[in-house]
Amino acid sequence: MPWPVEYQPDYDRVRDQLSPGDRLLVGEAEDRIAENPDPRLDGRFEVDGYIYDRNPQDFVIEYRMLDQGWISLDRLIDLRNPDL
Repeated sequence: MPWPVEYQPDYDRVRDQLSPGDRLLVGEAEDRIAENPDPRLDGRFEVDGYIYDRNPQDFVIEYRMLDQGWISLDRLIDLRNPDL
Protein backbone atom coordinates (compact mmCIF):
# COMPACT_ATOMS: atom_id res chain seq x y z
CA MET A 1 0.00 0.00 0.00
CA PRO A 2 1.35 3.44 -0.79
CA TRP A 3 0.56 4.88 2.63
CA PRO A 4 1.31 3.40 6.07
CA VAL A 5 -1.46 1.71 7.96
CA GLU A 6 -1.34 0.43 11.50
CA TYR A 7 -3.76 -2.43 11.86
CA GLN A 8 -5.66 -3.36 14.96
CA PRO A 9 -3.65 -5.88 17.00
CA ASP A 10 -6.10 -8.69 16.21
CA TYR A 11 -6.62 -7.78 12.56
CA ASP A 12 -4.69 -10.74 11.13
CA ARG A 13 -6.28 -13.21 13.55
CA VAL A 14 -9.74 -11.99 12.65
CA ARG A 15 -8.99 -11.91 8.93
CA ASP A 16 -7.71 -15.50 9.06
CA GLN A 17 -11.10 -16.58 10.41
CA LEU A 18 -13.01 -15.07 7.49
CA SER A 19 -14.33 -17.24 4.71
CA PRO A 20 -12.31 -17.12 1.46
CA GLY A 21 -15.08 -15.05 -0.10
CA ASP A 22 -15.05 -12.50 2.73
CA ARG A 23 -11.23 -12.28 2.58
CA LEU A 24 -11.45 -11.64 -1.15
CA LEU A 25 -13.99 -8.84 -0.65
CA VAL A 26 -11.88 -7.19 2.04
CA GLY A 27 -8.73 -7.50 -0.10
CA GLU A 28 -10.44 -6.00 -3.13
CA ALA A 29 -11.68 -3.06 -1.07
CA GLU A 30 -8.19 -2.54 0.37
CA ASP A 31 -6.71 -2.57 -3.14
CA ARG A 32 -9.13 0.10 -4.33
CA ILE A 33 -8.39 2.23 -1.28
CA ALA A 34 -4.64 1.88 -1.83
CA GLU A 35 -4.98 2.99 -5.44
CA ASN A 36 -7.10 6.04 -4.62
CA PRO A 37 -6.98 6.84 -0.90
CA ASP A 38 -8.06 10.48 -1.00
CA PRO A 39 -10.28 12.01 0.23
CA ARG A 40 -11.61 9.01 2.12
CA LEU A 41 -8.80 8.82 4.65
CA ASP A 42 -10.58 11.38 6.81
CA GLY A 43 -13.20 9.65 8.90
CA ARG A 44 -15.32 6.71 7.89
CA PHE A 45 -16.23 5.65 4.40
CA GLU A 46 -18.04 2.70 2.88
CA VAL A 47 -16.81 0.25 0.24
CA ASP A 48 -19.16 -2.55 -0.79
CA GLY A 49 -20.84 -2.73 2.61
CA TYR A 50 -17.57 -2.52 4.54
CA ILE A 51 -16.82 0.56 6.61
CA TYR A 52 -13.25 1.74 6.99
CA ASP A 53 -12.15 4.18 9.66
CA ARG A 54 -8.69 5.68 9.17
CA ASN A 55 -7.00 7.38 12.08
CA PRO A 56 -3.41 7.56 13.34
CA GLN A 57 -3.89 4.64 15.72
CA ASP A 58 -5.66 1.91 13.80
CA PHE A 59 -7.46 0.70 10.72
CA VAL A 60 -10.93 -0.53 11.58
CA ILE A 61 -13.00 -2.71 9.32
CA GLU A 62 -16.65 -3.19 10.11
CA TYR A 63 -19.46 -4.92 8.30
CA ARG A 64 -23.10 -3.88 8.03
CA MET A 65 -25.43 -6.46 9.58
CA LEU A 66 -29.01 -5.54 8.80
CA ASP A 67 -30.38 -6.36 12.23
CA GLN A 68 -27.49 -4.90 14.26
CA GLY A 69 -26.13 -1.95 12.31
CA TRP A 70 -22.37 -1.68 11.87
CA ILE A 71 -20.34 -4.39 13.52
CA SER A 72 -16.60 -5.01 13.70
CA LEU A 73 -15.06 -7.99 11.96
CA ASP A 74 -13.96 -9.25 15.37
CA ARG A 75 -17.54 -9.21 16.61
CA LEU A 76 -18.78 -10.65 13.32
CA ILE A 77 -16.46 -13.62 13.80
CA ASP A 78 -17.64 -14.02 17.39
CA LEU A 79 -21.25 -14.12 16.21
CA ARG A 80 -20.47 -16.78 13.63
CA ASN A 81 -18.52 -18.93 16.08
CA PRO A 82 -18.80 -18.03 19.79
CA ASP A 83 -15.83 -20.28 20.58
CA LEU A 84 -13.35 -18.01 18.76
